[in-house]
Amino acid sequence: MFLLTLGGAIGCSAGELTAKQSTVMNSIAQERFAPRWEMLGTNELGELRLKVERYETELRKNHLVGGLVVSLRYADTNRTRVVAYEGLEDSTAWTGFYLASLAMRFVVERRPATLDAVRQVLDGVERLIQSTGRPGYVPRFAGPARDEAYQAMYSQYGGADPKRPGFGRLAFPGTNGLVWLAGPSREIYSGLNLGLALTHQFIREPGIRSRVSNIVDRILTRIELDGGRLDDGQGPKEYLPAVLHAALLRTGASAVGRSWVTKYEKIAELVEAEHMADDIGATLPRYDSVRPVVFTTADDFALNRLETNRARKMMYQEKLSKIWRSSAPELNPWIAGAVISVDDLRQMDSKSAPVDSTAMTILQGVLFEYPAWPRWAASIPLPSDYPLQKVEANGQTWSKHPLPVYSRPVQAFQWVQSGRTLVTNPVAVPVVHPGVDLMLPYWLARNAGVILPEDLPPLKKAPLTRTTGPRFGATNAYGRVIGTNTPAGGAAPATKPVEKK
Repeated sequence: MFLLTLGGAIGCSAGELTAKQSTVMNSIAQERFAPRWEMLGTNELGELRLKVERYETELRKNHLVGGLVVSLRYADTNRTRVVAYEGLEDSTAWTGFYLASLAMRFVVERRPATLDAVRQVLDGVERLIQSTGRPGYVPRFAGPARDEAYQAMYSQYGGADPKRPGFGRLAFPGTNGLVWLAGPSREIYSGLNLGLALTHQFIREPGIRSRVSNIVDRILTRIELDGGRLDDGQGPKEYLPAVLHAALLRTGASAVGRSWVTKYEKIAELVEAEHMADDIGATLPRYDSVRPVVFTTADDFALNRLETNRARKMMYQEKLSKIWRSSAPELNPWIAGAVISVDDLRQMDSKSAPVDSTAMTILQGVLFEYPAWPRWAASIPLPSDYPLQKVEANGQTWSKHPLPVYSRPVQAFQWVQSGRTLVTNPVAVPVVHPGVDLMLPYWLARNAGVILPEDLPPLKKAPLTRTTGPRFGATNAYGRVIGTNTPAGGAAPATKPVEKK
């Protein structure tokens, strides 16, 4: 009965593509020739924007604990009471991705409310890096010890500790009444660094830039004091891969200044030498975890955006391009959004940013199909006539081709999981995820002109008309005009009715 109730709560919550749009998406997933993508019309763009707005409103209202992003476990599907926080091992990473989405939203809209949201996150990050008693170390999460929903998690985190009743083996009391979660993680540094890097680059408000500079300086100072390792002072340590270390130092060189420039130059030369000698770079596997590549993409993206050396900037772009070449059939909108947002040297003398039609299709199509809020931790079943093909690989059964996003096993940040993963032994749990995985690709795409403004609700049921010529005024992060009626980089379509099938 509970499974049916939860299924009813999420059913029919995804946008429905037209038959032609679905054909294009399937062609990309199956690596066949893809017909031309049918652009989202005003109705669809309005639906997508309203969906993004709802997720962001609910995130700010319910999913921020001390400025850090969490998923919520409720007592029931009526959401009457939060009983525990979920996904805390990745909270800092998704907080960084959320911060990145706010930076990109501010580029597009320049709203003061977005700056308030950025300040709220920075408040949380500042508390976070002081919570362990080792200033600058970045734990997985830190929250109030007396928060009952948090107690339910930290009392068992890492397994109950018989020597410390009320604490898990990897949970420790910290400063100012906080409890922090241990276990060094390269991924949370990648996620947080992306948010800090884009915030510094795109938000020029002096107070925010000063705070970002201070946070970055403290993080890098702690890493240096710990000998280039991630050390929580409680046991195992992790060394930094060269690309992640370079990304952190590049943010330091940009946000702090000279004290980190020389150190960045040394590690960047190492990354460059490795790349030139062996063409080292990540690729997205088909039938395995894609999580490592998701965070490598964040590192390469931050490096490309902040780099001032032309040769290195192009090198980081080449690394992203290598990831993209292997990932296009996976229908991963985070990677598509990062690739269309690189600071491309070839764009400098161009009035229009080039458009990758496959990336545009993935961003528009997958995000439109992304389920509406609330997104429970349960998948919508595939249609009975869905042509599912299965393959065996790495000791697991997979879908031969990526599944619609609404039928994949649900994750807090969906794109860390292969789109070919099948739901196995589904368990209905009343957990709601925050939607950072929708917001970040959406605002990257909006800034690049790949998803267009929706011309504002209310939505109309009648057939719509595309008109020629862009509406001038708003510009993206490259300083280029974003037209509301013209596909980015292309000529305006002839006037014709556009009907949703």
